[in-house]
Amino acid sequence: MSETNCNTQHLNFKGKRILLAEDNDLSAEVAIAILNDAGIEVSRVVNGKECVKALAEADPGKFDAIFMDILMPEMDGYCASREIRAMGDPQKSEIPIIAMTSKTFDEDRWNCLVAGMNAHLAKPIDPKELFNTLGEFI
Repeated sequence: MSETNCNTQHLNFKGKRILLAEDNDLSAEVAIAILNDAGIEVSRVVNGKECVKALAEADPGKFDAIFMDILMPEMDGYCASREIRAMGDPQKSEIPIIAMTSKTFDEDRWNCLVAGMNAHLAKPIDPKELFNTLGEFI
C-alpha cells in the first residue's frame, strides 16, 4: 500500500465533495485522479466566475472545500475567493478554499491568504501534502 493510500485511509475522505476550479486540463486530470482515489467526489469548473456561480447555485453544504487555481481566464482565483467570502450564506462564505497553483513565492502565498483562502499548495501536487492540508479543514 502506498503512503498516499495510508494517509487517505487514516483521514477518511470517502464521500467528501470538492469543487475544483482549474482551467488546465492536465492539472485538473491529475488532481481529479488523486482525489477520486481517496473516495472524494469532484466537480470541476474552468474559471473563477464558474466557481462562484457553482457555489452560489449549490445547496448549502454541497461542497466540503474548494481547490482554487490562481491564474484562470474570466476571473482569477483571488477575485473568486473574495466574491465567495462576501456571500451572505455562512455555509458558502466560510467554505475552506485551498489554492492549488504554480505561483509559489512568499508574496503569492500571502496574496492567497489576503484574498481569503485558507491554505496554499504548490503545483505539481504532492498527494501527501494535499491530503494533510485537506485534513486540516474537513
